[in-house]
Amino acid sequence: MANLKKSEAFTMEREKEIQQVVELVNELAQIMKDLSVLVIDQGTIVDRIDHNIPNVAASMDEGLKQLQKKMRAGWKRYFKTEDEFVSFKANYNGPTTKTTSMQPRPANNPHILILLS
Repeated sequence: MANLKKSEAFTMEREKEIQQVVELVNELAQIMKDLSVLVIDQGTIVDRIDHNIPNVAASMDEGLKQLQKKMRAGWKRYFKTEDEFVSFKANYNGPTTKTTSMQPRPANNPHILILLS
């Protein structure tokens, strides 16, 4: 009789442990599903970024071309010569190949700073 009670207690304990293992396996399966969804979402985001990189590069190139065009045309409105413009630009952006001691015509004109930014 004592052996039967020990056997029942052992069986119940084992059944409890098996139930805990089943719960942990189910929890692990749910975590893996959630992780799978996250990986898929991140892959989608990376794909979008990869898709947009050429568009961004093209937009930046076009913007740079437009800015350079505006700068080439714009210096004539504020300076007597291109050398004056280059000199003024050198004071704000560091040395360039052309430098003169001439000062820009309208001093402290905010439009010039916008062109150089």
